[in-house]
Amino acid sequence: MANSPTAQKVALVSLLPYIGVTSLNPQAAGSELEDIQPIDLQHCAQAMTAAFQEIWDRTPSEAKEYPGSGILMPPTQITLSAAQYNNTISSVTTWAPWMVGCTIKIQGDDQDNEIISQTALARPYMGASGSGIGATVYCDAIVLDPTIGHVLEPVCLPNQSPLTACSSRNEFNNIAGQPLVSDSSSQNFGTSFFYFFRKTVARPRGWFVEGFYDPTLPSPPRRLRFAPLPDQAYPVSFRSTKNPPRILASDIDAGVGSADVVVSMAGSSAVNGLYHRIIGDDIEGAPHYRLSTDSTVEIFTAADGTWIISNPGGSLYQSTETPYYPWLVSTWTVIDLGSQRLPTVTNSPVDPGKILPISDEFIESIFAPIALKWFSATPSFKNDSLRPVIEDRYQLAIKQLGVTRGQVTVRTGAYIS
Repeated sequence: MANSPTAQKVALVSLLPYIGVTSLNPQAAGSELEDIQPIDLQHCAQAMTAAFQEIWDRTPSEAKEYPGSGILMPPTQITLSAAQYNNTISSVTTWAPWMVGCTIKIQGDDQDNEIISQTALARPYMGASGSGIGATVYCDAIVLDPTIGHVLEPVCLPNQSPLTACSSRNEFNNIAGQPLVSDSSSQNFGTSFFYFFRKTVARPRGWFVEGFYDPTLPSPPRRLRFAPLPDQAYPVSFRSTKNPPRILASDIDAGVGSADVVVSMAGSSAVNGLYHRIIGDDIEGAPHYRLSTDSTVEIFTAADGTWIISNPGGSLYQSTETPYYPWLVSTWTVIDLGSQRLPTVTNSPVDPGKILPISDEFIESIFAPIALKWFSATPSFKNDSLRPVIEDRYQLAIKQLGVTRGQVTVRTGAYIS
């Protein structure tokens, strides 16, 4: 995969030329080609991400399968401090990170609970307030990696038939143990698993994937939960499908461009060299450059559209004009920012080297046409005359995508006379 196309190469070859952009460098004056804009990179990244999502939806699971595994830890005795009718706990002994999300049975409370964090339970503790309260934590849940999209059968423990995949919470609860409150059919109600329920402790027989919203995390975590509660430590193995990758503008370009310029600054000697454009910085999306002959010299746009040259150890200069490119400025004046400081941006490689996780032979025939279809739906794309051609290539890519299964079984038949 060392020579596999990167996100930048695919953008330059298969997407950006359709809007007149063939280089990440600023174009020379009078050129008929367009200059790359930060929003164009965003649209390229969005198109590639959408292409991966569509490919993931249409391809068989084998194209995105990945082996998964985990450990169900043995039942662990702990002590804690808790107040009656309160979710908060403290002074937890023998705490371990794997306990988050797991079932806990606390002395003095006849209902199972769940550990939300080292300081919180899922529901109020109903026993008597106190410290040093004994409890047992059962590792009946494994937090799934956020890159996992689906858990596939079989889910297995060692030397045992595959566990039963439960299609609903109610089915899972029926495997987990004895309901404390039943319906007319003697089945438990489809309520949250820790309500009106006492789980049994034995070798797990079933599994269920559940979500848990956490506003502090970039994506809601999901857990692979098991029932009954494990009576000892068990290794777990399963197959999973990975989520499609997300491509960012910084995967296409972290710092680009060069153009020969000569800048004359009032009160100083001429500064000769190449302007290297920095894209994706923290200056509210404004263009930002660095001088190649001296990486400490940085050029920023001010709020009023003028340009500022920052030369550490020397004076600051501001343009008297507001051209789109700093090398079009004819006059610079010395300024004093007082206590203000311009941000520092580190040097970045020309190509971030983001390898696209797709077979090389499918980049041009499948991925690029699908990404181009999505790119043509962005505001960056304005060439309506090419839309029919793009649609034809897209349909061919979709057709080829349907026959990319790796395993092909040869079937033979006999004529019957």
